[in-house]
Amino acid sequence: MENKLLFTLILIIGIAVGSWFTFTSQPTTLGSAGSRLLDTWSQSTSTIATSGLNTVVNPNTARRYLVIQNLDGTNFVYLHFGTATSTGANSYKLTAGEEFVISADNLYLGKITGLADTASVDLAITEAY
Repeated sequence: MENKLLFTLILIIGIAVGSWFTFTSQPTTLGSAGSRLLDTWSQSTSTIATSGLNTVVNPNTARRYLVIQNLDGTNFVYLHFGTATSTGANSYKLTAGEEFVISADNLYLGKITGLADTASVDLAITEAY
């Protein structure tokens, strides 16, 4: 009987101590120490015209995440990965209200330019680095 009681007490104390260490050793920042994925981020807007070279985001070698959202209700914008002033096969058509996400799966660190189709378009941009 004493052995069962001792075993039960040791088991309960072990579970309590293990749980305490598990809960108190949780990370205090988002992301691991190696990646530190979302430690720093910025938000901005950009108005994209129907002609010319319109920079959406500049190159950023520290970029880890980027969201570009078309705030327009009817007009679309072409995103080009690099520097371009026209639409083409290398452009992505961002429709009204749509968002484009760049993350670890499709990480692009270079410049993104844009060209609106029929009227100027406002874009919301969130970038983490």
